Amino acid sequence: MNKIIKSVIIFFLLSTITLQTACRKDDICTLGGTPNLGIGFFDSTAPDDIKTVTDFYLIALPDNDTVYKAVSADSIKVPLNVNDNQCRFIFTKDTNNDTLLFSYGREPVFVSKACGYKTVFHQLQIDLIQDNNLWIKQIEILQTDITIDTINVKIYH
Repeated sequence: MNKIIKSVIIFFLLSTITLQTACRKDDICTLGGTPNLGIGFFDSTAPDDIKTVTDFYLIALPDNDTVYKAVSADSIKVPLNVNDNQCRFIFTKDTNNDTLLFSYGREPVFVSKACGYKTVFHQLQIDLIQDNNLWIKQIEILQTDITIDTINVKIYH
């Protein structure tokens, strides 16, 4: 009887270990999720030169949620709204504010069983809805489809 109980316990332990280590590659999400809009900052007088923005704030409207607070950066990642076809942000450099409206189409894309769905964005458009012409001189859209994390937009200042 003891041999049978020992055999059952050993079988159970081996089965448990095998199940825990036999995860398929698809069971762990390493592919990433919804991409962010990548924005690079460039010099308006030398368009090929990256230019860091100092004392930069990014505020999401209408809730006034601060996305970036007093940072120095030559590029940022901006999360777009996956539940709406547009979102607004206040871009602040020092004490100068410009408000931008981002408009786009959304598409849910199945990634994998482990990752589920992500949203990709198409036909990106950007409008300066409150242009104080204080620091943003020009906006250039490099890619209207946002499918991976990369620089999609250049802001010249």
